[in-house]
Amino acid sequence: PPILRTSLRNDNQEAFEQTTTTFPGIDWESYSRILIMIPIISIALIVVFILGVIVVDTWWLRRQTPIQAIHLIYRRLLLITKRKLEKIMPGTTPNELVNDLNECLITALAIEHPPLADTLTKNVQKIGAIYSQSIYSAHNPGKKEQADIIRIWIGLRYQLVRFLLNTCRRPPVS
Repeated sequence: PPILRTSLRNDNQEAFEQTTTTFPGIDWESYSRILIMIPIISIALIVVFILGVIVVDTWWLRRQTPIQAIHLIYRRLLLITKRKLEKIMPGTTPNELVNDLNECLITALAIEHPPLADTLTKNVQKIGAIYSQSIYSAHNPGKKEQADIIRIWIGLRYQLVRFLLNTCRRPPVS
């Protein structure tokens, strides 16, 4: 139950002030400041966490061998794609998968964001080409290919996730 306290204040004049508190001895003004700071601190921690993940992920990809980095990035692209392209057959080649994803991106973005659709499809095509070269070619990928695919992936990953979360539903296979 609230406790009603009456105190006398003397600042050149006498005035009565009534204060209602639920707990005696708590400074409600500083408590409300703390409550205001909680969401601000939470948002700051989330931003720091996301930036940390980006930096650590990029650093970790650069520490892998070129073929490992290429395969990890393609696997991530595949995971994002699987969520939107409902049926991916086991025998689907990387080029078929990239073409399906590009078709989905063009359908979803060509009208509203033509430059973005063009950029995304070119970058997805480049990742598919580098991955296909790494698994089908006798030439092993080098640091140049690793740097290229990491650079492409850094620019592509968040745009892809953002647009694929809201678009690109493939009709069910009958």
